[in-house]
Amino acid sequence: ATRDGEIAQLEGFLMSLQSKLADAEDAVSALEAEQRVREQKLLQAQGDLERAREEAETQSEAVHRVCVHLVEEAAWMSGEVSSATDLLLQELSALHNDLSWKTAECD
Repeated sequence: ATRDGEIAQLEGFLMSLQSKLADAEDAVSALEAEQRVREQKLLQAQGDLERAREEAETQSEAVHRVCVHLVEEAAWMSGEVSSATDLLLQELSALHNDLSWKTAECD
């Protein structure tokens, strides 16, 4: 009878271990599924980051082109203003000379 009791006790212990093993396997499966979800999210985030980096690079290049164009246009306008200023100074000098000459005639 003692032996039967020991066998029953061992069978109970074995069943308990099998139950714990099944629980552990379920936990491992759940962790593996969670890991796959995290890996998928990471891949998505990496893709999003790469697209954002490419977009930022494209925008940076566009801003650079606009800035270069604006600098070139400002340089051209500066040249135009300088030429116009030179012409105005020449006209003012001519008017001044003409006025001085006419003033001298009146004296």
